[in-house]
Amino acid sequence: MKSRKPKILLLSLFLLLEAILYCLILFVHTDWYVHRVICFSSVLIVTAFGWIFLKRKEFFFVAASLSLTCAADFLLEIVYPMQQVLALSFFFITQFVYALYICSFSKRIENLIHLSLRALSTIFAGVVAYLILKERLDSLSLLSVCYFWNLLLNIVFAFIHVKKHPLLAIGLSLFALCDFTLGLTLGVEEGYIELPKAIVDILFLPFDFVWLFYTPSQVLLCLEIYRGERKAEALD
Repeated sequence: MKSRKPKILLLSLFLLLEAILYCLILFVHTDWYVHRVICFSSVLIVTAFGWIFLKRKEFFFVAASLSLTCAADFLLEIVYPMQQVLALSFFFITQFVYALYICSFSKRIENLIHLSLRALSTIFAGVVAYLILKERLDSLSLLSVCYFWNLLLNIVFAFIHVKKHPLLAIGLSLFALCDFTLGLTLGVEEGYIELPKAIVDILFLPFDFVWLFYTPSQVLLCLEIYRGERKAEALD
């Protein structure tokens, strides 16, 4: 019991800090840059605690993914002007690292098939994006399509293992909801998407729908490490 107490205290501190920042993000209106700093702080804390919780190498991929996500958010939230292409490149790599973690649940031959099909389908997604967008295609939109496709693949494979890794599956799903909300908002702003006025009015309320999903997604992905470590310790 004594050995578990510091870990529970660490977990409690982590959840308390994230809860405070989550409330600040959603319900406290501040200067736009202060808001971005608060948003980034929530991701930075997630990343820090991910490495604090990490003890076994099998969860290294999750901690590495959190770090890549943190780097991407630094480029989007702190750096001005934001570096969208570089940030999205980090997000794209993040999904491949999560894929490597998911591969650790299966046998080697299954992983080879998985990664081969993933690579081919990513190329196919890029080709489809080119055929649809044509002259409007740029590096940002191409990366966006390939990134989101790999995120969706990770969600599918995570739900195959949902009984053993529920936090991973839910965390990645919330990650996708965050990106979907952001993509929908940008699509409406740029005139690519037309939606009923009632939906548009909701999207543009003075409320951060993107971080409504994003912060919980990162917290759950961090807790994937904590939960996995505790389960592994119980078996030792």
